[in-house]
Amino acid sequence: MLLVRSHLAAASIVLLSVVSGLLVARARPWPRAGWPERSGPPPTQVAEFAAVTTGIVIVLWLGGVYSGRVALFTVVTAWSILLLTYTSIPRTKFQDLFGFGLSNKSFDGLPRGC
Repeated sequence: MLLVRSHLAAASIVLLSVVSGLLVARARPWPRAGWPERSGPPPTQVAEFAAVTTGIVIVLWLGGVYSGRVALFTVVTAWSILLLTYTSIPRTKFQDLFGFGLSNKSFDGLPRGC
């Protein structure tokens, strides 16, 4: 349980730092779906942190570890961040029919390092 709580705390710190960065960089232009150009982790990674945080909190709430109010606040906050990280990448009909491959875990449609 200590590992789960530590993971949740680390993910929450990352999410809070991203939100505070968005509030500070509010005056700068937002080129990609409302996301600052140099804000640290890419939106896909922030979305993964938000989704994992939401899932862990729901499981802990179902197990009776978290109260309803704490779980509701955390889930609503994490889902809001998840919705803010939505990026629209154009897909071809072929990709829609046969899957996206590595582009789901990538940035700008290319695997990291390319």
